[in-house]
Amino acid sequence: MIDSISGRAARTLSPLDCSACVRAATPRTITVSILLATWSASAFAQNSNLSDHDRYIHNESERNTKYFNNADSYPKPSTNNFRNFVPPPVQSHDRADWGPQPASAVQHRETREEYFAQVKQRSASGDAEAKMDLANCYYQGWGVAQNKAEAYRLYREAGATRPQALVTAASLLYSGDGIPANETEGLALMQRAAAAGVKEAIDWLAVVHPSPADVEQGAAKQDYRPMLYYATDLLYGRNGRELDPTKAIAYLQRAAKAGDKNSAEWLESVYPAANVIEELKQKSASGDVGAKVKLADCYAQGLGVKLDQAEAYRLYREAGAASLFAIGQAGYMLFQGEGVAANHAEGLALLRQAAAGGDQSSATWLAKSFPSPEDIEKSAAKQDYGPMLKYAVDLLSGVDGRAKDPARAIGYFQRLAAQGDGRGMLFLGDVFAYGKGVPEDLVQAEQWMLKAQAAGDREAANNLAALAERDTPTHPRDVATMRRWAEKYLAANPSPLAFEMMARLEYYSGHKEQARTWWVKAVEGGETYYLHELGFLEWSGQAGPVDEEAGRKHLEAAAARGEEKSMYELGVAYLDGRHGMPHDEPRAIALFQAAAEKGMATAQNNLALFYHQGRGTPRDDAKAAYWAQQAIDHGYTYDTGS
Repeated sequence: MIDSISGRAARTLSPLDCSACVRAATPRTITVSILLATWSASAFAQNSNLSDHDRYIHNESERNTKYFNNADSYPKPSTNNFRNFVPPPVQSHDRADWGPQPASAVQHRETREEYFAQVKQRSASGDAEAKMDLANCYYQGWGVAQNKAEAYRLYREAGATRPQALVTAASLLYSGDGIPANETEGLALMQRAAAAGVKEAIDWLAVVHPSPADVEQGAAKQDYRPMLYYATDLLYGRNGRELDPTKAIAYLQRAAKAGDKNSAEWLESVYPAANVIEELKQKSASGDVGAKVKLADCYAQGLGVKLDQAEAYRLYREAGAASLFAIGQAGYMLFQGEGVAANHAEGLALLRQAAAGGDQSSATWLAKSFPSPEDIEKSAAKQDYGPMLKYAVDLLSGVDGRAKDPARAIGYFQRLAAQGDGRGMLFLGDVFAYGKGVPEDLVQAEQWMLKAQAAGDREAANNLAALAERDTPTHPRDVATMRRWAEKYLAANPSPLAFEMMARLEYYSGHKEQARTWWVKAVEGGETYYLHELGFLEWSGQAGPVDEEAGRKHLEAAAARGEEKSMYELGVAYLDGRHGMPHDEPRAIALFQAAAEKGMATAQNNLALFYHQGRGTPRDDAKAAYWAQQAIDHGYTYDTGS
């Protein structure tokens, strides 16, 4: 069978014979009783198709739509007590002065277009100076439509021989100007440029990532920006600084006293938290609900104390007996899995309780993330179609408490498309691409995705690449088209998702080592999913030569971050003694247990079988029945032969 979670050919354990495993069946466990009574006597089925990349990719391509049930995109309820903003990056140079100047030779549109054509041609021939000029054209919009994502790509390439180009690339990346923000990588690029002696980078770092000496030099010139950046790093313990709220407050007070308005604003925002932590703790312990909520805010944001979301969640739950705001915050944390194991249903119940009681932040969040039909129409009247899209996606997938209703979902997508909404068009493409409520029609799918691309949807190019990747008897894989769209998506959105698509493209092109390079780049984006995929591909030899040690390390790292698919793969390896792992059934069971507790149906099935057979653990038919039922509840299908 295909594992519904990973999309790969899943290795599952065969049913075992047990005619009386569940002796006192309740109505809910009758299915399990029948199941256990009809299991065959074979022990563990082997699935040699574990490295079937094409089958894996075919199923995984649907995941690239990316917008189904993406909890990370939900707006977070506002925290009323403290703000947690990051100062904007300092622009210590005027990028408009870089490269070709709009002098008389390039003042007029026609001349600018000619200039753009010239530098583009020179850049294609390998001229590094021309590549820098071409990046400037895209950045400024000279002779071509402004495209900061393409400018960023060219600045990065030019940076190999022109370190000055890294400054602009770093600034774009640090601030998220035209591309997804990544402060860590932006800072690293700026440090590379500074190490090469680029003055702009040195000046920028002296302000944004200053040393204590930079702080004092700035203050001597009445420039308190370095002090503000340094203080906020100390306040949150980021950018390699040790958490030191006391010192941070002292710097903010000093700058504010000298007349720096930004520091005064920060001080007003954070000082109450950092200054009265002990008092808040005492009042909270004595039952002061307001103090408990403020203390929870401090732990949730790392204000005056070390960031501790688990403690924040505990305090919000305690305060929830008398605070609607606390109930809403606890509900959000429970929904997102921040400081506590995620539980969507219970988290939503708390948020709805808070909203019903009058908590406006919870009500606003629910209206956007879990809209009612009334919310949809109210928003649509204001030309806000976000709630309609969310509602339609929920109906299409049958998630977040909605009954699955593809026909209604498609109706909403059509309404969105009629309003020129690119995301509605993109979802219509997805509906036809995967036969969700309509017959599969890859021609119509492509037409809708192309319309979404023309409407400016950022994800359309990625979905078109995934569509070209499909390989069916009537729609053979088109690697050339896949490359065209994958590279277009990469240029506009250099993100882990784009790197993944490039990795898959290079795999199909027969370039396994290049594919691995792209997977590694995706992993650097920090998402656990890519750690898992890289580890699996290293084990299977689909990202270059088989590397069992590297694969193990990547899978263990992903499992440590809570990736259930990695737990499962490691469990299978210990069960079979493969990939350089010792045969260790108790360890395999522990890994299956961890994955099962996170809702993975195949792991729940395997755990049921272990308990039923008493293999690696004492036999326990009650636990076997429980986990078999959990597997069924999570979508696992058994063939009982009936």
